Amino acid sequence: MNYSKLFHILNLDIKEFCINLKIPDFKNERLLYENQLECLIIFFLHILKGSDSLSKDYSMYIKTLPTKLNKNLFTLDLEEIGWIMNSTIYLEYESLLNYIKKLSDKISNSEFKYEFEENDLIYSYYIINSRKKEFQIKNGVYKIIIPIIDLINFEEEKVNVSIEELIEQNDFIYIKATKDILKNEALFIGYGDQNNIELFINYGITIKNNKAIKVIKNFDFILLKDDYYTIDLYYENPIEYFRNALAEIMMRLNFNKEDKELFFQFQIDMLERIKKNILEFSNKDRLKTLKNLKNKSKFLTDIYRLLKEEDLILDKNYNALEYLLDENSIKIENSSSEEFEYNFDDGNVYDNLDDDDQDDYKIHKDL
Repeated sequence: MNYSKLFHILNLDIKEFCINLKIPDFKNERLLYENQLECLIIFFLHILKGSDSLSKDYSMYIKTLPTKLNKNLFTLDLEEIGWIMNSTIYLEYESLLNYIKKLSDKISNSEFKYEFEENDLIYSYYIINSRKKEFQIKNGVYKIIIPIIDLINFEEEKVNVSIEELIEQNDFIYIKATKDILKNEALFIGYGDQNNIELFINYGITIKNNKAIKVIKNFDFILLKDDYYTIDLYYENPIEYFRNALAEIMMRLNFNKEDKELFFQFQIDMLERIKKNILEFSNKDRLKTLKNLKNKSKFLTDIYRLLKEEDLILDKNYNALEYLLDENSIKIENSSSEEFEYNFDDGNVYDNLDDDDQDDYKIHKDL
């Protein structure tokens, strides 16, 4: 498939459209590259609401798209939102709403010609974000929407094709069979290494026994001199992650290691803050209730998996922080070479899981 008319910022139609909006974030090629997702969202919104020749050129693609979105963070009703209150998923929900509001303000203050409602922008965001693929082109990584190819169904256990990287010699993108495909057999593609939290946010789905890396992104941040250092929570090897993160923060702050008391106190204060923030979230009561309800609807099944995954990560990181904050374990500056053993009792999480879920948990616990 030739990519010259696909949705990406190297497409001259899209590039000129975004620059002509006179949005500061698109005023030059560097900024346009850094904000390419927003450019694609606004361009899609233009096609969705517009009636000019540019909109008509791409209108056939609109007809191939679903008119109703999968259940996702944007489509939750008040009762459904109640299931994710006081969770990191809810923080993501608030963040996305704030992102849409800011993007709407940018568009309203630009040269965008057509009236639109918030639901139009949410639809545009969801279509672009859930269908984008990333390809290395020349010296950059570009987000690309590929009509027709994005119609291929997703089912992790039935994956039989993959989308190959761009072949720069002739500017084509290829679909490659990963195994023999029978005549009239449907094509299926995977979504890659995304955990259930990421899958639900991006696509409105979750996967049973998802083996992807469990992580809560951007859980906390540390304010540096002129920047922020974001803290993620990883299920696998949280001690190693915290030690490496603290070592990098110390280096970026040019902290004086000679002042050992101040050096260690600063690290302790940071770890204590993260630990305190973790305590603000707990899904155990909800998980007990959802355990009996999760088979009543796809949504409740998805929410059960999301909250279970979140709770596993939170518990593992809380215990890791307790270990690091022990007075005999805080020698973080030597973490790169120090060997250590780390075991803790996480049976309280394990007991809340179904038999199938316990098998999944054992797999990750052993990593």
